[in-house]
Amino acid sequence: MQAWLIERATRLARADSVPRQAKLELGLWRDHMRAELARSTWTTGEIGCIADILNGTALDAQVGSLLWADLSDAFEGMGGAYGKKWGIDEDALVAKARALGPTACHALVEAVARWWADPASQPDAESWRAVGLRVIQM
Repeated sequence: MQAWLIERATRLARADSVPRQAKLELGLWRDHMRAELARSTWTTGEIGCIADILNGTALDAQVGSLLWADLSDAFEGMGGAYGKKWGIDEDALVAKARALGPTACHALVEAVARWWADPASQPDAESWRAVGLRVIQM
C-alpha cells in the first residue's frame, strides 16, 4: 500500500508524504461516494425497504456488494409482503439495485448503516437526506 501511495503522490504531484497522500486518497474516496449517492434518486418506500432488509447487517469492508441479491433473497417466498409494506415494486427495486455500480452500491449501503446508527433517524425523506441520499416522497 505504501508503494502505491508513493507512486500516486509522485504522479499526482499533490502530496509530499505517504500520510498526506493517504489523507488525499481518503478524501477522494469520500467524494466519489458522495457523487454516487447524488446520481440516484430513491423513493421513501424504496429506501425504507432497503433499510428494513439491511437492518442489523454488518457493512462489508469491500467495494460494492450484492445488495440486489440480498433484496431478491428477502423478497423470495414472502408473497410480496415487502412491496405491500413499503408501497414498492419489488422486482423494480431489485433491478434498480442491480444497476448500481460497485461504488454506488457501497455508498448506499454505508448511508443506510449511518442512518441505522443514528437513534434520532426517522423513516422520512429528511432523515434520508441527512445521510446523503436523494429521496423523493412517495
